[in-house]
Amino acid sequence: MIRLLTLLLFLPGLSPAAPSLCDEAARVAAKESGVPLNILLAITRIETGRRRGGETEPWPWTLNEAGQGHWFSSRKEAEAHLLQALNTGNRNIDIGCFQINFHWHGRHFSSVTTMLDPLANARYATAFLSKLYTESQDWQVAAGRYHSHTPELAGRYLARLNAELPQQPTHMRPRGPGTPLLRGGTVLSAGSLLRVSPGGRALLPGPRPRFFGG
Repeated sequence: MIRLLTLLLFLPGLSPAAPSLCDEAARVAAKESGVPLNILLAITRIETGRRRGGETEPWPWTLNEAGQGHWFSSRKEAEAHLLQALNTGNRNIDIGCFQINFHWHGRHFSSVTTMLDPLANARYATAFLSKLYTESQDWQVAAGRYHSHTPELAGRYLARLNAELPQQPTHMRPRGPGTPLLRGGTVLSAGSLLRVSPGGRALLPGPRPRFFGG
């Protein structure tokens, strides 16, 4: 059933509306990994959310370049902008539903454009969260450390996450050692999937992304 859902989600012409792609990818990745779904749903809204119809919706075609966020109307536009930015030498770019940083984590993907794939992005996020849970045995701690191991930054992020957190138990445990990465061996050591300063500390989320297109 998961394989069929995944196929329907990401085959051209069969995808649901873009706002639901991050949520559907989160559901698949949560079921595979044992990471609580409500944490994934909250994270993708904090990282890429925009207000529509009184609700916060995640947006899969989101990039953040060194604190400057962008929403794009399609994956094609996001990919074009991403490749252009990389060609200019910029590596500090957060990508996709869970805003995974290219500089720190890009080598774990088969290609840079794969990082924009909602399911690939979600699976990497769950692999990292599973590792953080194994270290702390606490999903709240793991969620804060997803952003940063610096207590002050993790605390601020966790406060935002709890404000978004859908009502669902967070006592689930990862299944096994966590979801395998797309490329490479183990998940990276303690750190953030988000923007990281030259000193190694994750930065707080930058300005709200700008939406390009309809």
